[in-house]
Amino acid sequence: MSFTVIRQGLFDTIQDAGRPLQASKGIPVSGAMDEYLSGMANLLVGKAENAALVEIFKLGPKLKFNQDILVAITALDADVYLDSSAVSLNEAFEVKAGQELDIQKINKGNFAYLTFSGDIQTAFIAGSRSFHPSLTQNSRLSKNETYQIQSADHLFGSENFAQVKVNTEYYEDDKIHVFTGAEFDQLSQIHQQDLFNRSWKLADNLTRMAFQVESSIDHQLEEILTAPVFPGTVQLNHAGELTILMKDAQTTGGYPRILQVVEDDLKKLAQKQSGEVIQFQHIQPD
Repeated sequence: MSFTVIRQGLFDTIQDAGRPLQASKGIPVSGAMDEYLSGMANLLVGKAENAALVEIFKLGPKLKFNQDILVAITALDADVYLDSSAVSLNEAFEVKAGQELDIQKINKGNFAYLTFSGDIQTAFIAGSRSFHPSLTQNSRLSKNETYQIQSADHLFGSENFAQVKVNTEYYEDDKIHVFTGAEFDQLSQIHQQDLFNRSWKLADNLTRMAFQVESSIDHQLEEILTAPVFPGTVQLNHAGELTILMKDAQTTGGYPRILQVVEDDLKKLAQKQSGEVIQFQHIQPD
């Protein structure tokens, strides 16, 4: 089984659980930005939650399938068509050989997920198929490229097609829970309070590497020696700008680490669009 990319999306990649145990080697974590939606997609077609699938960012691709296949698309809200017919989200459905799946605009959130009843056959590097510009030959799906899918044992009967309801209230919540970072105590008490009392607006620059925040803090902190950073680390640069590192971020950095987003809230943050506001809510580590 296979599919061919007729039209590229804005930034479509293959992702799975990523490489969370490779940071000591300087290898970024990568993996799906929204592990809940990606896991739900895979479960809908009977696969493991962490199986490789296509992650779609904002504007999706058009794909032509070369054999009959069971697929599922999960998203908060998106315009998707099979040939000229609208497709329901968050449920499994069958695509026939020769049909074209057109994933257009993601209307709510940033990321959607497309998976198949078989396993996509891309390069397996450092324990993962996740694309990353510094590690894999391709950083995104390429136009006119055909991607192979290992045949599944069977297609589900139509009476067994699964469907899920996504908890949109969770994603609408603007609170992002954080721990204090290694350099948080170097901030003045006023700046510390400011972090938690203000709302922070997300800038236009949202990528798999990092989410930028529009507002700034007028601080006097010095840059630090290169130190470990992780997805969810909130850095404060010399200009006072906050940068929240995401799944494709580097593994070390030289800016003060003032906050750390809890892992469970990274998927919520990943679906916040440019112009939306967030509030950092401090919690104590267990």
